[in-house]
Order: sequence, then structure tokens, then C-alpha cells
Amino acid sequence: MKLWDYDTMLRNGDDLLDQEHTVLWSSKTTVTFTIHCESKEGGCELYGPSGESGESGTDIFVTFYEHESAHVYVKCQQTNVEGELAINGLDTVTAGEEIDVTLSADQAVHNVTTAQWSINYDASNLNLIDVEIVHPILLMYELEKNFTYNTTEEGVVTFTLTETREPITLDGPLVLLRLQAKNNPSNLWDTTTLRYNKNTFFFNEKGEKIDVCLGGNFSIFLAPDDTTPPMINPDLIVFTQGKITGKTGAVTDDYDKLSHYLTVAVYNETGSLVAEDFVNQDGSFVLNNFFWLSNQTPSTFTVYNGVNLSTSYSFLPEPTAVPYILPTYQMQQQNITGKPGDTVQLSFNLLNKGDNAETYVFTVEDTRGWEFDTPFTRTLSPMENTTLLLNVTILAAAENQTRNNITLTMTSQTYPENTASATIPLTVYGALEEKPATSEKQTPGFEQVMLYIALTAIVLIWRQKRKTTL
Repeated sequence: MKLWDYDTMLRNGDDLLDQEHTVLWSSKTTVTFTIHCESKEGGCELYGPSGESGESGTDIFVTFYEHESAHVYVKCQQTNVEGELAINGLDTVTAGEEIDVTLSADQAVHNVTTAQWSINYDASNLNLIDVEIVHPILLMYELEKNFTYNTTEEGVVTFTLTETREPITLDGPLVLLRLQAKNNPSNLWDTTTLRYNKNTFFFNEKGEKIDVCLGGNFSIFLAPDDTTPPMINPDLIVFTQGKITGKTGAVTDDYDKLSHYLTVAVYNETGSLVAEDFVNQDGSFVLNNFFWLSNQTPSTFTVYNGVNLSTSYSFLPEPTAVPYILPTYQMQQQNITGKPGDTVQLSFNLLNKGDNAETYVFTVEDTRGWEFDTPFTRTLSPMENTTLLLNVTILAAAENQTRNNITLTMTSQTYPENTASATIPLTVYGALEEKPATSEKQTPGFEQVMLYIALTAIVLIWRQKRKTTL
């Protein structure tokens, strides 16, 4: 399950913030994601273990394979501040085109008499075309020459408000910047950022500094001026019901680097998205995330290039059998241990994803060189989900606290390219129990000899007693 920062076009729309692996053993499962708010120079930004949004506020959502949750807006907010600035606008621009961004006071700044704030942008990616004052009070002070802006320093726009007649409130949109993406920006297929300069200040009528949060980075994705859609080579793609594999060159584009912007997707016979992933650098890919396509009605394979250009191909998938294997819930929840010489039972969940019965070949590998009775086979019915028990005998010579990773692999006999594996760690504790030394020294017939001696003693005592009586 993955947590995403929503964007319109960057890397096909989203930035990965966090991801968690979970096993769905019941109809309801709780998954916890991590997202942080980091205070940075001039503001704060959201980020997670797998990436960052580059923004102080954004829509986030969760995906589980083809399922997507509702979008939820989250925002970093610094506490104990008397106002907050922000940069707003579209987050994508094509090379050579213009984009408008607005400098705003998202949280009103009250009792302002003097102020100065600056915006930094990357001049290697953007050109400043125009500056427009949109706040009515600032517009009035601009006419009176008490509010000015300076663009002489490349990559910086500085705004200055000299002492006002009376304190004013800055709220909502303040200034609009019209920027143009360069025809050959240095960050093509990547983002460029705008941010407020840390030398920003606001003062009230008493000359006291007003504590204003400067928001965070505003990221703009720089897309190429691409008019050529990507291409699909169906001869290099194997279309089956539960797995679609593209060889090198299966999808191509007129840009050299394909990874992280070229994506492939599969829509089933009803038009629902069932699988999606990035294309590798060489144009290859694999889609096999628990989807199953009808082989009676065509499905659609689509490749996207990240800038609203795509190519689609309709196909009728070939029959197949796709194996799935996973340690059972009990194996997941406990530490599997045993003593040397013990036989330990491991359990795996198996699934035959297919419209027909299929025979699978099972092999076992480990990291300690133990012996296993494999390979062996098992036939599963169409879509059968079952449990396989695997007995593992720990070597008598296994050392204490030895860890051995036992990997069970199942391979389709009919479609040997389809395999699946699962691993369970097993830990050895203790040593081989030996029999007591006394029992080892006992000779055959020992108990019979002792019984004979006892009977002989009884007979001698009886004879002696009889003699004494006579």
C-alpha cells in the first residue's frame, strides 16, 4: 500500500511519500503511514520515508494495486505565527510556455506598516515576463510610489512597502508573477522551485517585527514540448490473462531516457484500470499485480509519456496460469525455531490464478545446505487457494542460534516462465540431546541376568532354612 502526494503531471501525476507492506487476512486492516512536517529556511515542507512533496500543503491519497482512496488535503502549519505567506499556481509548464504564480497571504498579516519580501526562482529554467500587483491596498500604494518591486538581480524579485499612513492588513492574493519556461530548461522532466527569501520581514506601527511563516517550496514540473506519442511494439510483448511482459524495446519514445516518466497501464474488458507501472530504461516492463483478464473480450494496453500523450493497443490475452505463494498468517506472526534433529512444519498459502487446473513443480532452497525431498508436484484447480505443509528436518550438526532461510518456489508446468517464491526464516536453538551414559553401558540381557541372580539367592535361602529346621 502506497501513500502519494498528488500532482497533475509530475511522474504521471504523483510523488511517492511512503509505502507499507501488509497481509490482508481479514476484511478490515489498519495500515499506518508516516508523513512529516519539516521546518526549513523560510517555511515548512511535507515529506515521508520514500520522498517529499516539496510543498507545505498538498492532496495525499493511498493506493492498493488498482484501488485509489479519496484525496485528503494536508498542510504543514507553523505554530505561534502572526501570518503566513504562500505561493500558488499550476504545478506544470511545458518548455517555452508561460505560467502564472500568485504570491498570497494565506493567513492574514495584520497591522503592517513596513515590509520587504523576496521570491527566488531558478533563472536557468524560468524567465520572468511580468509582475502584476493584485492586492487593492498594495496597488494604491504602488501608485503613490510607496510599494515597489525590483528585478535587477537575476532569479530574484524583491517587493518593498515603505511606511504606510496607517497599519494595513495583507490578506489573500498579493502579487502575480508571469514566468516562461525556457525552451531548453536545465531541469527538463524534473521540477524547479520557487520560494520566499529568508530576508523577508514585516513590521507593525510600533516597529516590532511580525512573525510570518513563509510557507515552503512551490514546485513546477518542466515538461518537454513533445508532440510525438510513444510507440508500442506488440511483437516484443507477451499478453496473457494474469501477466504482461515487455522485452527490451517493447515501448519506445523519441526521448532517450524512458524510466520514471514513461508508464504502461492495462485496462480490462470493462475499461477499468487493473495494472500500472513505470517502464525500465531499456523499454522493458512487467505487469503482474493480481489482475485477471477475460480471454473472450479484448483488453487495452496503454503507454503514457507523462505530458498527456499516449498510445493504446487492443489485445485478446492468451490463457495462462499464474502462481502465488505466501507464508501463512501463523508463520508471519511467530518466530519459527527448533533443536538439532527436530522436524519443523512450515505452512504456505498457494493460489493458482488460472481458468484451468494446473500442475506446479515445487523446489526448496535454503542458505545452510540442508537436505530436502524436492522437487515434488501438486495440481491445483482453477483459482484454487490452498495450504501446503512443508516438513523441515534440522541437521543434527546444526549450531546453536543458526538462522536458515527456507525458500519454497512453485513453477507452472505448462507455463514455466511463471514462478513465485516465498521465504520463511528458521532459527536453531539448543543442541542435539544425547542418551544418558548409564544406558549406553548396559549390555544385552542385563535385566535377565539380574533376575537370575535374585532367583538363585531366594533358592539358597530356602534350602538353608529347610536344613536348619531338620
